[in-house]
Amino acid sequence: METQQIDYPLLARLIAAELSKTVPEWLDTAGAAAYLSLSEKTLAEYRQKGTGPRYSKIGKHCRYNTTDLDTFARSKAHAS
Repeated sequence: METQQIDYPLLARLIAAELSKTVPEWLDTAGAAAYLSLSEKTLAEYRQKGTGPRYSKIGKHCRYNTTDLDTFARSKAHAS
């Protein structure tokens, strides 16, 4: 069996690139929907019904904090 050599410098660069991808602390509706893998329409419906994640209204714009999005997602978890 042939052993493959690991290119550690390349691996380190790939890991560093992935770790540098950060999510902003505040997201608009499109970003929040993508973060939760929902459509913007579904997120807007949740907002209208009062059943969605917490959000802040700044002028006419809704902004979602990623901590609140994580809390919302965890609240939807089901035990197996």
